[in-house]
Amino acid sequence: MNEIVGSASDLWMVGMRSEGTASEHVVLHFDGRNWKTVKRIPRFDQAANGLAALRDGSVQFIVSTNKSTTVWRYDRRDWTSVTAVKRRVAASALPDGTIWAITRPGITPGRFNGRTWTAVKAPSCAFLCCTKAKPCTGVYPYDLLSLSSRNVVVSYSVTQKSVGQRHSVVRWNGKKWSVLYKTGADFTRALFSDGKGGFWAIRVKPHTNVAEHYTKSGKRVSYRFDLPHQWLSSIGLAVSPNGSFIAYGSNFTKAMAWRLSK
Repeated sequence: MNEIVGSASDLWMVGMRSEGTASEHVVLHFDGRNWKTVKRIPRFDQAANGLAALRDGSVQFIVSTNKSTTVWRYDRRDWTSVTAVKRRVAASALPDGTIWAITRPGITPGRFNGRTWTAVKAPSCAFLCCTKAKPCTGVYPYDLLSLSSRNVVVSYSVTQKSVGQRHSVVRWNGKKWSVLYKTGADFTRALFSDGKGGFWAIRVKPHTNVAEHYTKSGKRVSYRFDLPHQWLSSIGLAVSPNGSFIAYGSNFTKAMAWRLSK
């Protein structure tokens, strides 16, 4: 499974199903009693993501090849798709269906409204802590979360000469970028809205993992949880309407979930 959204009686999941050497993307729906497969599509080069339950009741997700990104949308009766010209690295959708994403080539952030792609100026290397003494040899975005049109969060990694990878979480406010916090050698992934203007994320450390809650007011709270290293190949977060926090992962053989008790 790649992503989960919805409620206990209207839950959606997008993931990948494999049988032998064949594999495909599947969309599943849970009505509170039973699971049902509502869509199957051939496997693309990248895992499906950007799953969102939209304001009009429809469901949307995206998949990519090495050249383009396809947006799939389901209005509870029919499926439609539209292809964007950009190849995405990470993506997140707003309730109105607007998709914020970072695309290649060039690691360019921007938004797609279903018709056109509008690019946003990417954070500079200097902004991401690259200097003449410690120049960057690579910049890579791990994840992106759009909380609103003026609140887009991205976790970045830069590779510095003689230092290695250094990671930070930054935010776009509609006009400029700012650094929310830095995590040193630990990378941040699985950004997920808390429904209150803040977000949750998983900070991956060498010997353990930390669920971090960044509140709307700027407070950051960490919760340690143990996750076997082999599960890190596929891990995500979900937050229910009542605030329950769940981390889930897969080792490609079975899936497991952890719920935070607090």
